[in-house]
Amino acid sequence: MNPLHLLQSQYYPYHLTWEELNNPGLVIQQFLQNWDLPECRIKLREYQKLAGVGECKPSELEHAEIKSFLEEVERLVEAVYIMRLEFEARNSAS
Repeated sequence: MNPLHLLQSQYYPYHLTWEELNNPGLVIQQFLQNWDLPECRIKLREYQKLAGVGECKPSELEHAEIKSFLEEVERLVEAVYIMRLEFEARNSAS
């Protein structure tokens, strides 16, 4: 049973394709191909600095990279959420 049909709209993973909804591990693979762990840490720290200090403005290139990174983080979070739903559905069926 696919638990997605039970989700209210605010919980639905809108940024994933149908294939990714059925195999959320693809999103994790893609994310890790695009961003390695040290790079993720750097990007998160950069964003924290930008968010915390209003006078620091990113260049257009930095802005585009931060936007891309955050969009992929959102997709990653949605994929992990789907995996959690699948895990809970399997455990409740047992």
